[in-house]
Amino acid sequence: MTNLSFKLNKPMRKFSSLILMLMILGLPSVSAQKSKVTTGALNFDQGRIEDAIIALETGLADPSQFKKAKDLAKGYFYLAKAYYMSLGDTTLAEKFPNAALKAKGAYDDLMATGEAGKSWQTRATLENLAGNIWAQLYNNGVQLFNNSDDEPALQHFQEAEELQPDHFLTNRMLASAYLVTEDTMNTVAYMEKAIEVYEASYVSISEEELAINMEDPGYQQMYELDQSQLSYVIRQLAVIQEATNNTQGALATLTTGADLLPEDEDISRQELSIYQAHPDLFDQAVEKFEAQLESNPDDNTVRLAFASMLERAGQIENAMSQYQIAYDQDNESLQANYGLAAMRINMAAELSEAKMESNDDAEIERINEEIKVLCEKAYPYLVWLHNEQPDEPEWVSQLVNITPIIGKTDEMMEWAEKLGDMRRSGN
Repeated sequence: MTNLSFKLNKPMRKFSSLILMLMILGLPSVSAQKSKVTTGALNFDQGRIEDAIIALETGLADPSQFKKAKDLAKGYFYLAKAYYMSLGDTTLAEKFPNAALKAKGAYDDLMATGEAGKSWQTRATLENLAGNIWAQLYNNGVQLFNNSDDEPALQHFQEAEELQPDHFLTNRMLASAYLVTEDTMNTVAYMEKAIEVYEASYVSISEEELAINMEDPGYQQMYELDQSQLSYVIRQLAVIQEATNNTQGALATLTTGADLLPEDEDISRQELSIYQAHPDLFDQAVEKFEAQLESNPDDNTVRLAFASMLERAGQIENAMSQYQIAYDQDNESLQANYGLAAMRINMAAELSEAKMESNDDAEIERINEEIKVLCEKAYPYLVWLHNEQPDEPEWVSQLVNITPIIGKTDEMMEWAEKLGDMRRSGN
């Protein structure tokens, strides 16, 4: 019985030894990877960034080999920092392309280690690692965007937005990147978000809080930079909305813009141009134009646009009045001179058609007199237009037509000869 017991126990000891040997053989894999992370961290602390990246990438190649997520978090922390630091060295930048994106990836991996990696996550927060990586992503994105590297720029801005979703310029540039890649839906979404971020950052807060914040030069600089870009975002968004038949959305955007930037003439003029282009919005357009001219009566650009809109709507007297005011404010305005001449010529042409349908001599004589008065009033503006644009045959052609009507027959011959010369020369 004794010998039998010995023979049964001996294989059991050999089996245990085999298990132990397998466990020992497995240990170097875990130890080697952890060692590489330790070496990478040491290299980084000693300023050997290239060696740090190589060691850390090797050590982190298979995260499943780490028993402790804390050790894994340490590796990701140092890898994110190493890639970030490599961006300041031209040689390293060539060896490790897309370092900003890789730094962001390592940072994401660090944050994914959860509670076990809390100490390294806290250290990353204290060192503003996310902010530093964001700055590199944003700056690299701008450089790529300016070089027309659209897809890489878009990727950088996407990653930057994940780190700072409430940063105005990041959303503004992300929208622009989507715009050049012809993704209209995302362009609109991020332009709208940029406006929301601006309002939340500078408008929704109290005046006291804003005043306190403005005492910080960095905050004031950021505010001024954001404000300088806000007009573009608003106007571009309205252009896209109008182009996609969302006229009311465009007008709402511009109304918001006018509230945020009340001194911005480009926004107010763009709003007026939309109203001007939609006859179905005529009543609202008149109110908008009148309000704008009341606040700035010397704005001839707006006044002339208003006159043109009134003319197209058939409000001849009101249109003529606006053209006249514009002319009185600037008698060398090409559009004002043209408006005052063209409207009278067109009115005379309509009267001439009415005359052809009449058999009443008294009525015909009255119409002829009205036509003559209109042509006399148009004459000086046509002469001015010709002097201003001597190679434009339209002005000479109209002068040929009206000079006999106003009793300038001899002058008509001179204009006719000039018109013939212009046509022979190809004008």
